[in-house]
Amino acid sequence: MKNKDNPGVILKWLQGVQNLYVKSVKLPEMSKQRTLEFINQTTVANLSNVRLIAVLLILEDILLLTIVGLLSIRGLSEEFSTLVQISWTNTIIFVPIAVIILLFIKVPGRNEISAKHNVIDNLIISVIFAGVLISCLWTGDSTFYLVAVLLFSLVISKPVNIMSAFYLVFLLLYGLGMMAMNWQTDRIVSNLAESLRITAIGFLIFWIRLRNNMLIFQREKLINSQNAELMKANSILRDLSLLDPLTQIPNRRSFERHLAVEWKRAAREGIPLSVLLIDIDYFKNYNDCYGHLTGDNCLNTVASALQKCIGRVGDMVARYGGEEFVVILPNNDTKGAIAFAEKLRKVISDLNIPHELSPLGYVSISIGAVSLRPDKQSTSSVLLEAADKALYLAKGNGRNQVQSALNI
Repeated sequence: MKNKDNPGVILKWLQGVQNLYVKSVKLPEMSKQRTLEFINQTTVANLSNVRLIAVLLILEDILLLTIVGLLSIRGLSEEFSTLVQISWTNTIIFVPIAVIILLFIKVPGRNEISAKHNVIDNLIISVIFAGVLISCLWTGDSTFYLVAVLLFSLVISKPVNIMSAFYLVFLLLYGLGMMAMNWQTDRIVSNLAESLRITAIGFLIFWIRLRNNMLIFQREKLINSQNAELMKANSILRDLSLLDPLTQIPNRRSFERHLAVEWKRAAREGIPLSVLLIDIDYFKNYNDCYGHLTGDNCLNTVASALQKCIGRVGDMVARYGGEEFVVILPNNDTKGAIAFAEKLRKVISDLNIPHELSPLGYVSISIGAVSLRPDKQSTSSVLLEAADKALYLAKGNGRNQVQSALNI
């Protein structure tokens, strides 16, 4: 029985190890597009961090030179020869690199990043590694490499293969350099072993940071995507709330908002504002004769025809309710409003929609037109009331006609 259970226990243990690897060690999987976006984002951060490192190097050099100067004044230079050597190495090799970085390397915006910036990023890291290599060979000490690896592991993010290449090339060149300088074998082995330990620690830190950065990047993208979808959905809902579901033209709510805006603008600029109130003649009889489905089709046809007549910015046609429509005509006087209303009446008549219960035999419209110059004391309800009275007059006088507020 025990033998039978062992494979299951081992399998569970291996599964646990695999889950731990996936959750804690394995890098997140990303598409090529996402990977490119991540590299571009990290390149911007790298260039910014490299400029910060350059400033710190210069400040460090000033501090070291000050200390070395004070030691020289007190005659203690020989006792602190290592510090003096580090100071001169920093001044000769790293300060010029830092100055070049600050003068010529600019940090691009996320939308300005290109392949050129990735090349520059890799080139800067290569130059710094070259400076570290020269420093290690010159001083015979791997301290510079320790500082560089820890610094890069904490502030630089690159793809694993590129960062691995930097470390491997450095170790190879470091070993070849020590052999070329005829160092003793024990010393070469000792320095390489120390460098390998530093690299392992630095690479572990780098791997953890890279994984965390990738996870954060993915979460940000997911949140941005969800926000974009939410905004799109809200936009659709907002549009739907302002559209008539049957005719797909602005509804009464949308009309009232637009009228309020145009009323204020007309009052501010001292220009006329016109409104046309439209009613389909004998529409109840039409529904009784042809049915509500055909009635809906008629409303759609009329709405579409009215909408096509709207050409100016600011003009609007909306469904006011039932078989009524309304048109806003900013900066249009009474004469212009009546002319436009006559155009609409003729367009609907020319559709020649059959209507057996209409004296005309086809669908027609009656229109009440009104135009006035708003002032800050009055409200838009005055305009609507006048248009309603004009429409009532048009219907009372036999329908299929335009009446204006002048006739009230």
